[in-house]
Amino acid sequence: MSFGIAPKILLEQVRNTAAWALEPGFTTHSYPRALLAADALEHTWQTHEGRFDYFRMLLAAHYTTCATFIPTDVDNRIRFHFWQELHTEDDLRRGIAVLNEASGWPAPEVSEGCIVDPELGAVSGHDGEWLGVRAGALGRAHALGLTALATSLRDELEAEVLREAKIMTRLVQKKGAEIDALCAMASVAHNIGDLARVCDMWAAEGQAQLVDRLRFTAIPKDPVQPFGRLFIVIGEAYKDLLSDSNHRYLPLREPKGLRRARDMIRPFGPFLDAWGERIGRHPMLGERDHADFLGALLAGHERSPEERGYPRAIAGLNRALKGGVDRLASDVPARLRKVLRAGPLRAALDLDARRFDERMRARYTSHFLAPLRACSLTV
Repeated sequence: MSFGIAPKILLEQVRNTAAWALEPGFTTHSYPRALLAADALEHTWQTHEGRFDYFRMLLAAHYTTCATFIPTDVDNRIRFHFWQELHTEDDLRRGIAVLNEASGWPAPEVSEGCIVDPELGAVSGHDGEWLGVRAGALGRAHALGLTALATSLRDELEAEVLREAKIMTRLVQKKGAEIDALCAMASVAHNIGDLARVCDMWAAEGQAQLVDRLRFTAIPKDPVQPFGRLFIVIGEAYKDLLSDSNHRYLPLREPKGLRRARDMIRPFGPFLDAWGERIGRHPMLGERDHADFLGALLAGHERSPEERGYPRAIAGLNRALKGGVDRLASDVPARLRKVLRAGPLRAALDLDARRFDERMRARYTSHFLAPLRACSLTV
């Protein structure tokens, strides 16, 4: 293997942001073992035989951290470079077997961004990660002329897209599930976009690949059967209601206290009131940690005043702390004290979570619920 992050460095990156996932007893699944194999992999990861264990480690690192404050930067390797270095059907099948193992790791163990359907399972941003990686395998199968394998991979991608469409359909049709529908929409829009972006990167490799590329890149933007306009309307609703609140929240990389435990992971934005309260009451955090957290939220709000997640988290923190966030004002930078005192943020602090949710629900139902129901699938 010609390049990539050395295993020991990758393990340290995971420890830096999600050490809790490596603690004994955290899980019965295989991803901690894949990560803790770093020492042995140092001698083999650039060999042909070692590349598959290294791929498992890359997927484990991505799975463990992609919902945390500091994800590991392995996207291009797992979606593209790894597959391009495989030249036989046997090797491609070995890589797909590792991917199948990883895609079975449960997202709710490492992510707060999951909506669970009792029959169809959880939908989260992790599903988009696996769609992108599997699309990389499909592109390589086409390049190697492996028709049967390409058909199998295509069917798996189609099945996952259909599953997510069915989950969205159920949420759209269920009374009282509006906030869950909005949260699921954030994941689904991201996931279908990930699939389209990876397929759009394929090089021209014949008619079969062209057909797949055109189909998967069309799903977010053109009516495609059996989905019709469903994903188009989901994309429009996401852009209008949520796109400003589902970025990386980069200022939150600074407060190291937020990395100490699994239950500090950020959930779906902008619905961050309960999370802010949880951070404010967390037994592993003290006043210095709260000040660091508030400073990061204020910095994010200063950079993106139109984004609603930062104020909602501050409102939650304000309710959790005796004396509210004003007691921390002297511990944040002077310029951020001005942000804390500004009128728009004070108004957000006065708006409770229930009323904020009602406003989000009202815009969703008045602008997008009917169009979503009109193009929903039969489930």
